[in-house]
Amino acid sequence: MKRTIRIICVLLFVLSFVVIAYPTGGHAGTFMIGAKSWFAIWDSAIDQELIDLAGQDIEDDLETNYGVGNAEVDSSPEKGFGFIAGPLLGYQSNDGLWSFSGAIMLLNSFSQETDGTVVADGTEYDGEYELELNRSEIDLAVTRSITNNFKVFAGYKHLTLENKFSGEIKNAPITYKGDIYKVDITMQIPTIGIGYVYPFTDKMIFGLQLGVLYAMTDVEYKNYIWDESGDVDVENSLGYTAEANLSFLASDQFLLQGGFRYQAIKFKTESGEVADIDAWDQFYGITISAVYIIQ
Repeated sequence: MKRTIRIICVLLFVLSFVVIAYPTGGHAGTFMIGAKSWFAIWDSAIDQELIDLAGQDIEDDLETNYGVGNAEVDSSPEKGFGFIAGPLLGYQSNDGLWSFSGAIMLLNSFSQETDGTVVADGTEYDGEYELELNRSEIDLAVTRSITNNFKVFAGYKHLTLENKFSGEIKNAPITYKGDIYKVDITMQIPTIGIGYVYPFTDKMIFGLQLGVLYAMTDVEYKNYIWDESGDVDVENSLGYTAEANLSFLASDQFLLQGGFRYQAIKFKTESGEVADIDAWDQFYGITISAVYIIQ
Protein backbone atom coordinates (compact mmCIF):
# COMPACT_ATOMS: atom_id res chain seq x y z
CA MET A 1 0.00 0.00 0.00
CA LYS A 2 2.78 2.46 0.90
CA ARG A 3 4.68 1.61 -2.28
CA THR A 4 1.52 2.20 -4.32
CA ILE A 5 0.95 5.60 -2.72
CA ARG A 6 4.59 6.55 -3.39
CA ILE A 7 4.33 5.61 -7.07
CA ILE A 8 1.02 7.46 -7.50
CA CYS A 9 2.40 10.64 -5.90
CA VAL A 10 5.50 10.65 -8.10
CA LEU A 11 3.53 9.92 -11.28
CA LEU A 12 1.00 12.68 -10.55
CA PHE A 13 3.83 15.14 -9.94
CA VAL A 14 5.57 14.24 -13.22
CA LEU A 15 2.31 14.30 -15.20
CA SER A 16 1.32 17.70 -13.80
CA PHE A 17 4.75 19.10 -14.58
CA VAL A 18 4.67 17.85 -18.18
CA VAL A 19 1.16 19.21 -18.83
CA ILE A 20 1.83 22.67 -17.42
CA ALA A 21 5.52 23.12 -18.27
CA TYR A 22 4.93 22.48 -21.98
CA PRO A 23 1.74 24.26 -22.95
CA THR A 24 0.60 24.37 -26.53
CA GLY A 25 0.92 28.16 -26.52
CA GLY A 26 4.68 27.95 -26.66
CA HIS A 27 5.91 29.92 -23.60
CA ALA A 28 7.87 27.51 -21.43
CA GLY A 29 7.97 29.54 -18.23
CA THR A 30 10.87 29.83 -15.80
CA PHE A 31 13.24 27.05 -14.64
CA MET A 32 15.38 27.16 -11.50
CA ILE A 33 18.36 25.15 -10.34
CA GLY A 34 20.27 25.53 -7.11
CA ALA A 35 21.14 24.13 -3.70
CA LYS A 36 19.52 24.21 -0.28
CA SER A 37 20.87 23.57 3.21
CA TRP A 38 19.26 23.22 6.63
CA PHE A 39 21.27 23.70 9.84
CA ALA A 40 19.04 22.18 12.49
CA ILE A 41 18.61 21.26 16.12
CA TRP A 42 17.38 17.68 16.43
CA ASP A 43 15.04 16.51 19.20
CA SER A 44 14.76 12.77 18.57
CA ALA A 45 11.58 10.85 19.33
CA ILE A 46 13.45 7.61 20.06
CA ASP A 47 16.47 8.77 22.08
CA GLN A 48 14.92 8.39 25.53
CA GLU A 49 13.61 4.91 24.76
CA LEU A 50 17.00 3.85 23.35
CA ILE A 51 18.72 5.13 26.49
CA ASP A 52 16.28 3.26 28.73
CA LEU A 53 16.62 0.04 26.73
CA ALA A 54 20.41 0.37 26.52
CA GLY A 55 20.67 0.89 30.27
CA GLN A 56 18.85 -2.38 30.93
CA ASP A 57 20.82 -4.27 28.25
CA ILE A 58 24.16 -2.96 29.54
CA GLU A 59 23.27 -3.87 33.13
CA ASP A 60 22.34 -7.42 32.03
CA ASP A 61 25.43 -7.67 29.81
CA LEU A 62 27.79 -6.56 32.57
CA GLU A 63 26.40 -9.17 34.92
CA THR A 64 26.14 -12.01 32.37
CA ASN A 65 29.36 -11.58 30.40
CA TYR A 66 31.63 -9.53 32.67
CA GLY A 67 30.67 -10.76 36.14
CA VAL A 68 29.83 -7.24 37.33
CA GLY A 69 26.82 -7.37 39.61
CA ASN A 70 24.31 -4.75 40.76
CA ALA A 71 25.10 -2.42 37.84
CA GLU A 72 22.91 0.64 37.35
CA VAL A 73 22.99 3.02 34.37
CA ASP A 74 21.53 6.52 34.64
CA SER A 75 21.37 9.24 31.96
CA SER A 76 18.99 11.61 30.16
CA PRO A 77 19.10 12.69 26.50
CA GLU A 78 20.23 16.03 25.14
CA LYS A 79 19.34 17.63 21.83
CA GLY A 80 21.45 16.91 18.76
CA PHE A 81 22.78 19.19 16.06
CA GLY A 82 23.63 18.86 12.39
CA PHE A 83 22.88 19.83 8.82
CA ILE A 84 21.40 18.44 5.62
CA ALA A 85 21.94 19.79 2.11
CA GLY A 86 21.40 18.97 -1.54
CA PRO A 87 20.38 20.17 -5.00
CA LEU A 88 16.98 21.58 -5.86
CA LEU A 89 15.07 22.11 -9.09
CA GLY A 90 12.09 24.33 -9.73
CA TYR A 91 9.72 25.50 -12.42
CA GLN A 92 7.13 28.28 -12.60
CA SER A 93 4.57 28.49 -15.38
CA ASN A 94 4.57 31.54 -17.63
CA ASP A 95 1.39 32.93 -16.05
CA GLY A 96 2.82 32.51 -12.53
CA LEU A 97 -0.09 30.39 -11.34
CA TRP A 98 1.70 27.05 -11.06
CA SER A 99 5.09 26.12 -9.68
CA PHE A 100 6.91 22.84 -9.09
CA SER A 101 9.89 22.02 -6.92
CA GLY A 102 12.04 19.02 -6.17
CA ALA A 103 14.92 18.61 -3.72
CA ILE A 104 17.23 15.69 -3.06
CA MET A 105 18.84 16.21 0.35
CA LEU A 106 21.49 13.54 0.86
CA LEU A 107 24.56 15.34 2.23
CA ASN A 108 24.11 15.38 6.01
CA SER A 109 25.60 14.94 9.45
CA PHE A 110 23.66 14.79 12.74
CA SER A 111 24.85 13.61 16.13
CA GLN A 112 23.76 13.68 19.74
CA GLU A 113 25.93 12.94 22.77
CA THR A 114 24.55 12.12 26.20
CA ASP A 115 26.57 11.87 29.41
CA GLY A 116 25.59 9.43 32.10
CA THR A 117 26.80 7.45 35.08
CA VAL A 118 27.34 3.73 35.61
CA VAL A 119 27.36 2.32 39.15
CA ALA A 120 28.89 -1.16 39.29
CA ASP A 121 29.71 -3.03 42.51
CA GLY A 122 29.29 0.19 44.44
CA THR A 123 31.70 2.23 42.29
CA GLU A 124 30.55 5.06 40.02
CA TYR A 125 32.00 5.48 36.51
CA ASP A 126 31.40 8.01 33.75
CA GLY A 127 29.44 6.84 30.74
CA GLU A 128 28.55 8.30 27.38
CA TYR A 129 26.03 7.53 24.67
CA GLU A 130 26.23 8.78 21.10
CA LEU A 131 23.34 8.78 18.66
CA GLU A 132 24.40 9.39 15.05
CA LEU A 133 21.80 10.08 12.38
CA ASN A 134 22.06 9.67 8.63
CA ARG A 135 19.05 11.54 7.26
CA SER A 136 18.11 11.57 3.57
CA GLU A 137 15.13 13.31 2.08
CA ILE A 138 13.49 13.49 -1.35
CA ASP A 139 10.90 16.24 -1.50
CA LEU A 140 8.45 16.97 -4.36
CA ALA A 141 5.81 19.70 -4.36
CA VAL A 142 3.34 21.40 -6.70
CA THR A 143 1.96 24.85 -5.82
CA ARG A 144 -1.05 26.79 -7.14
CA SER A 145 -1.46 30.51 -6.57
CA ILE A 146 -5.02 31.47 -5.62
CA THR A 147 -4.42 35.23 -5.13
CA ASN A 148 -1.44 37.53 -5.51
CA ASN A 149 -0.36 36.69 -1.96
CA PHE A 150 -1.82 33.28 -1.11
CA LYS A 151 -1.19 29.82 -2.52
CA VAL A 152 -1.90 26.18 -1.78
CA PHE A 153 0.47 23.27 -2.23
CA ALA A 154 0.56 19.48 -2.19
CA GLY A 155 3.61 17.28 -2.09
CA TYR A 156 5.29 14.03 -1.32
CA LYS A 157 8.31 13.38 0.88
CA HIS A 158 10.43 10.22 1.10
CA LEU A 159 12.36 10.39 4.36
CA THR A 160 14.89 7.93 5.80
CA LEU A 161 16.42 8.17 9.27
CA GLU A 162 19.26 5.75 9.97
CA ASN A 163 20.03 5.91 13.70
CA LYS A 164 23.26 4.41 15.11
CA PHE A 165 23.42 4.24 18.90
CA SER A 166 26.68 3.47 20.70
CA GLY A 167 27.93 3.63 24.28
CA GLU A 168 31.05 3.67 26.40
CA ILE A 169 31.97 3.24 30.07
CA LYS A 170 34.99 5.41 30.87
CA ASN A 171 37.77 4.86 33.43
CA ALA A 172 36.45 1.44 34.38
CA PRO A 173 38.43 -1.74 35.11
CA ILE A 174 36.76 -3.33 32.08
CA THR A 175 36.72 -2.02 28.51
CA TYR A 176 33.15 -1.43 27.43
CA LYS A 177 32.69 0.49 24.20
CA GLY A 178 30.85 -0.18 20.98
CA ASP A 179 27.63 -0.19 18.99
CA ILE A 180 24.45 -0.98 20.88
CA TYR A 181 21.56 -0.43 18.47
CA LYS A 182 20.84 0.47 14.88
CA VAL A 183 17.34 1.73 14.03
CA ASP A 184 16.36 2.34 10.39
CA ILE A 185 13.22 4.43 9.89
CA THR A 186 11.62 4.92 6.46
CA MET A 187 8.69 7.31 5.99
CA GLN A 188 6.37 7.97 3.04
CA ILE A 189 4.81 11.38 3.67
CA PRO A 190 2.07 13.04 1.57
CA THR A 191 1.78 16.75 2.42
CA ILE A 192 -0.75 19.56 1.95
CA GLY A 193 -0.59 23.17 3.04
CA ILE A 194 -0.95 26.88 2.40
CA GLY A 195 1.55 29.61 1.64
CA TYR A 196 1.78 33.37 1.84
CA VAL A 197 4.12 35.73 -0.02
CA TYR A 198 4.63 39.46 0.47
CA PRO A 199 7.03 41.56 -1.63
CA PHE A 200 8.70 44.26 0.48
CA THR A 201 10.40 45.54 -2.68
CA ASP A 202 10.98 44.25 -6.20
CA LYS A 203 14.05 42.43 -4.93
CA MET A 204 13.05 41.46 -1.36
CA ILE A 205 10.20 38.97 -0.80
CA PHE A 206 8.89 37.40 2.40
CA GLY A 207 7.42 33.88 2.24
CA LEU A 208 5.62 31.63 4.74
CA GLN A 209 4.48 28.02 4.33
CA LEU A 210 2.40 25.94 6.75
CA GLY A 211 1.71 22.28 6.05
CA VAL A 212 0.23 19.09 7.45
CA LEU A 213 2.05 15.77 7.00
CA TYR A 214 0.73 12.20 7.05
CA ALA A 215 3.59 9.83 7.85
CA MET A 216 3.48 6.12 6.99
CA THR A 217 6.43 4.59 8.79
CA ASP A 218 8.48 1.38 8.61
CA VAL A 219 11.08 0.58 11.28
CA GLU A 220 13.81 -2.07 11.44
CA TYR A 221 16.20 -2.51 14.36
CA LYS A 222 19.40 -4.35 15.26
CA ASN A 223 20.53 -5.08 18.84
CA TYR A 224 24.30 -5.60 18.77
CA ILE A 225 24.62 -6.66 22.41
CA TRP A 226 22.39 -9.71 22.02
CA ASP A 227 22.67 -10.05 18.21
CA GLU A 228 18.93 -9.60 17.67
CA SER A 229 17.05 -7.90 14.85
CA GLY A 230 13.50 -7.41 13.65
CA ASP A 231 10.74 -4.98 12.72
CA VAL A 232 8.81 -2.55 14.90
CA ASP A 233 5.19 -1.73 14.06
CA VAL A 234 4.54 2.02 14.15
CA GLU A 235 1.19 3.75 13.77
CA ASN A 236 0.58 6.05 10.82
CA SER A 237 0.61 9.56 12.22
CA LEU A 238 0.21 13.26 11.52
CA GLY A 239 2.96 15.82 11.49
CA TYR A 240 3.47 19.51 10.87
CA THR A 241 5.87 21.65 8.90
CA ALA A 242 6.42 25.39 8.81
CA GLU A 243 8.96 27.56 7.03
CA ALA A 244 9.44 31.32 6.93
CA ASN A 245 12.01 32.82 4.58
CA LEU A 246 13.28 36.01 3.05
CA SER A 247 14.33 35.97 -0.62
CA PHE A 248 16.72 38.46 -2.19
CA LEU A 249 16.89 38.77 -5.96
CA ALA A 250 20.58 39.63 -6.37
CA SER A 251 20.19 39.84 -10.16
CA ASP A 252 17.72 38.79 -12.84
CA GLN A 253 19.20 35.31 -12.73
CA PHE A 254 20.40 34.80 -9.16
CA LEU A 255 18.31 34.40 -6.00
CA LEU A 256 19.49 34.08 -2.38
CA GLN A 257 17.16 32.87 0.35
CA GLY A 258 17.46 32.53 4.11
CA GLY A 259 14.87 31.38 6.60
CA PHE A 260 13.77 29.18 9.47
CA ARG A 261 12.16 25.74 9.14
CA TYR A 262 10.36 23.57 11.69
CA GLN A 263 9.22 19.97 11.21
CA ALA A 264 7.56 17.65 13.71
CA ILE A 265 6.27 14.09 13.19
CA LYS A 266 4.51 11.99 15.83
CA PHE A 267 6.18 8.65 16.45
CA LYS A 268 4.06 6.04 18.24
CA THR A 269 4.75 2.30 18.38
CA GLU A 270 2.00 -0.28 18.44
CA SER A 271 1.26 -1.91 21.78
CA GLY A 272 3.33 -4.97 22.65
CA GLU A 273 6.40 -3.92 20.66
CA VAL A 274 9.99 -4.22 21.89
CA ALA A 275 10.03 -0.44 22.36
CA ASP A 276 7.30 1.73 23.86
CA ILE A 277 7.51 5.14 22.15
CA ASP A 278 4.95 7.93 22.04
CA ALA A 279 6.82 11.15 21.23
CA TRP A 280 7.45 13.82 18.64
CA ASP A 281 10.49 13.74 16.37
CA GLN A 282 11.46 17.37 15.77
CA PHE A 283 13.93 19.30 13.62
CA TYR A 284 14.18 23.09 13.60
CA GLY A 285 16.78 25.55 12.40
CA ILE A 286 18.10 27.91 9.75
CA THR A 287 17.77 27.32 6.00
CA ILE A 288 20.02 28.82 3.29
CA SER A 289 19.44 28.49 -0.46
CA ALA A 290 21.01 29.78 -3.66
CA VAL A 291 19.12 29.52 -6.97
CA TYR A 292 20.04 30.22 -10.59
CA ILE A 293 17.07 31.33 -12.73
CA ILE A 294 16.68 30.30 -16.38
CA GLN A 295 14.06 32.24 -18.32
